[in-house]
Amino acid sequence: MSYILGITQKYNEELLKDRIMIEGLVIGCLYKEPMLFQEYQSISAKDFITEDAQFYFGLGKLMSERY
Repeated sequence: MSYILGITQKYNEELLKDRIMIEGLVIGCLYKEPMLFQEYQSISAKDFITEDAQFYFGLGKLMSERY
């Protein structure tokens, strides 16, 4: 996993600590209960700052819409 380009310069290292794990846990919760994608429509892929989290969020959202 890697951060989106420019994120490490924009945010303090303390704010980025464990961010990769936290985003992974959020994506895991959404995948476990796909109806959460519809319930939390205010969350978008741009809310995540890792490339993998953005990809998996977009994929999960697309699958939940067709589920």
